Amino acid sequence: MKKLVILFTALLLFACNNTQKEAQKENASEATTTYSVDPASVEFKWVAYKTSDKIAVPGTFDNIKIEVSEGRDIPALLTSVSFTIDGTSINSGNPERDEKLRKFFVGNWTDSTITGSTETVTGDNEKGQGKFKLNWNGLNKTLDFNYTVNNDTLKIISEIIMPDWNAGDAAKALNTACKDVHTGKDGKSVLWDNVMIEIKAPVKTTNSTMQDLKEGTEAVKTIMK
Repeated sequence: MKKLVILFTALLLFACNNTQKEAQKENASEATTTYSVDPASVEFKWVAYKTSDKIAVPGTFDNIKIEVSEGRDIPALLTSVSFTIDGTSINSGNPERDEKLRKFFVGNWTDSTITGSTETVTGDNEKGQGKFKLNWNGLNKTLDFNYTVNNDTLKIISEIIMPDWNAGDAAKALNTACKDVHTGKDGKSVLWDNVMIEIKAPVKTTNSTMQDLKEGTEAVKTIMK
């Protein structure tokens, strides 16, 4: 009889252990990862080019409003992005140049506000490409971009060709106003049509399981009682 009890206990412990393992496997299989970005951490930079030697002139906009929701992966995260840029907040780090940028460049836009949102994204959690739906200077069309994720930092690269956005005349007006500083060794005053866009942001990754969600829901229920 004693041996029978010992055998029954051993079988019961074995069964319980297997049940725990199966529960752990089930919870692990239900684990989810979400990706998020703090809008305040986003760095936006544009780079224009002057003179025949194509000297880079970097800058940003001080007033950019970004809205973004968390996603199950990087493409889903990017698909949720929308933004509004105040063109009059343009900042190249040079007050004298910024005054001319606002007057001759931004001042020749149909509207000083740029708005946009992500239209499509194709890729994975490391790299990919997509399209922004951009509303700028009287036009509403798409802008291609590429993205990469390295060391938990998301980087988006794009390029604007100013004549494609009805900004060619604005660029010419700016080049005329800045003729001296846009003139290189060859004596030519040049402002290039292309402007590079770079956006960087740290990505936060959160791991959770259905069990975490259940426990959180039960905690809320307890508080609400």
